[in-house]
Order: sequence, then C-alpha cells, then structure tokens
Amino acid sequence: MLKADHAHQQLLLVVQGLKRLFADEHFVTLLRAEGLDSLPKYLADRIETA
Repeated sequence: MLKADHAHQQLLLVVQGLKRLFADEHFVTLLRAEGLDSLPKYLADRIETA
C-alpha cells in the first residue's frame, strides 16, 4: 500500500505541474509549434478536473 500511496502522490505532483504549464500561453504555443499539443486521455482528464 505504501508504494501505491507514493505513486499517487507523484502523479498528483505531475498533474499540478502540468496544470501550471498549460496555464502559460507561451508554453502552449511552444508545444503547438513542436507538434506536441496532445496528451494521453488519462492525463488530459486529470488536468481538466484536478
């Protein structure tokens, strides 16, 4: 159970970091310019609802 809790906490940190990055229009523009403007559905859903 300890490993699962640790993994969950790490996922929360990643999601929070991605939310902050996607709030930055310059970052989003850079991703689009590089053709990296999509995420796996699971992460995209987490970012939208977290």
